[in-house]
Amino acid sequence: MQDENAIPHDGEEAELKVPDADVRVRFDEGEFKLPRSAYLSWLQTAADAIRAYYRRFPVQHVLVKLKGEPGDDIGFATTGFEDGAGQIEIPIGEDISATRLKESWVAAHEMTHLAFPMVGHRRRWVAEGQATYIEPLARLQVGDRTSKQVWRDLVEHLPSGLPESGAGGLDGFHSIGRTYWGGALFFLLADIEIRKQTHNKQGLEDAEIAIVKSGGNAGSDWSIGQAFQTGDQAVHGNVLEDLDSKMATKEYRVDLDELWKQLGVLKESDQIVFDDKAPLAYIRLSIEKGKD
Repeated sequence: MQDENAIPHDGEEAELKVPDADVRVRFDEGEFKLPRSAYLSWLQTAADAIRAYYRRFPVQHVLVKLKGEPGDDIGFATTGFEDGAGQIEIPIGEDISATRLKESWVAAHEMTHLAFPMVGHRRRWVAEGQATYIEPLARLQVGDRTSKQVWRDLVEHLPSGLPESGAGGLDGFHSIGRTYWGGALFFLLADIEIRKQTHNKQGLEDAEIAIVKSGGNAGSDWSIGQAFQTGDQAVHGNVLEDLDSKMATKEYRVDLDELWKQLGVLKESDQIVFDDKAPLAYIRLSIEKGKD
């Protein structure tokens, strides 16, 4: 029996407890100073969050490679799919604290990428925006984030996703703001619109679950159009395809201050407070709750 408090070594492997998938972890190279339980607990929470949102793990086989590197933070992680399995690589600073590791969004973000077809560079905002929007909501469902943390991040960062005058649509942009937060805005707007059209009986998660259930994961050869069409069919509308036509190649303006007011998300003295009597507060609460 392996000692969970032991320091992991190069080449050591472990397996996460994921009922419907084989998720292996390899301490690939470098130095790891925290107990192995700290790394595995962080990854397990991320896997649990993804299963909570999608109602299953998106792919059957995954290898997560952790690579120790100098520093006290997490580097640029990547997700791919080859040889019939998802491949996630995460560089972790050798001097990272247990608290900083536990609070990191990176593992859940990368696992979210497994739930959608791989995209080309020009349409990267679809993949990154989706992961940026869904990751905190998935973690919220397993108690790894609070509602105030989720909405604070959106309030603070979505403005960087808005287009400057004459900038055009999201396709082809490479900035972090437009790629990650412009994409996240797309999925927030889609979530709200799906709930409006279905009288709050369905949300974005229903579309996402249908995509995964139909085989549109990272190992598929699906196009973005096929994925959006499948998601739209599941929620009996055309929200994803219509919004894509508005935001991908055209400048699309959103009054975020008005949106927060409608949702009942207010920032007062650097604190997030909620107005549950706001017109769309019921949608905000439904987004937080996720699928029953």
